Amino acid sequence: MVRTTLILGLLLLSTKALASGMGWSMYPLLTDKKMLSAEVVGDFSAGGGIGFQARYTQRLNSQSTIDGGIGYTSGERAGKIFLGYDYEFFPDYAKQPRISLKGQYSNGKEFNERVNRIHAAPMVSKGFNFWGHEGFPYLAIPMGVNLNSASKTYGWYSQVNVGITGKVPWMKYEHLLTQLEGQINLTNSYSGVYMGLSFPLN
Repeated sequence: MVRTTLILGLLLLSTKALASGMGWSMYPLLTDKKMLSAEVVGDFSAGGGIGFQARYTQRLNSQSTIDGGIGYTSGERAGKIFLGYDYEFFPDYAKQPRISLKGQYSNGKEFNERVNRIHAAPMVSKGFNFWGHEGFPYLAIPMGVNLNSASKTYGWYSQVNVGITGKVPWMKYEHLLTQLEGQINLTNSYSGVYMGLSFPLN
């Protein structure tokens, strides 16, 4: 109850957010699994900052996962909420990696201007054993469009996201998931890092 209250508190107190990252959909969640996560985020590009975000994730069925969140950060990119939908084409099975496509929408304040971002990200991940603990490295390439509400202009952007998800490798905490993700700017985006801890709701 305390941890759920903490996450909800972050949601209620947060009015600004950095970037959203690719989330937890690459981890093999059970159908109808729901969880909240607390994430530390950092933007290393010009005008960047450090902050927090909270995310809700739910596996709808064997192929679909949704997520959404809000957060707070310092810096010039400071006003973002986001919603995402991940569709799995091929599961992580035997030697076959998991392959999916994630669509995401975000609305944020960047350098005092309101920007909508819409992207599609092909993603691939595969489970491996690391010193007796299973981890799921992944690669995603988000590509999309920025829509600037103030200037009525748009532009294309792209980036590369690389990360890993897995259970916390300590006894009594293995019901929690942890994540580390890096984001690299390719075109009109920004570079950053995400570190998260996820709490199951069911």
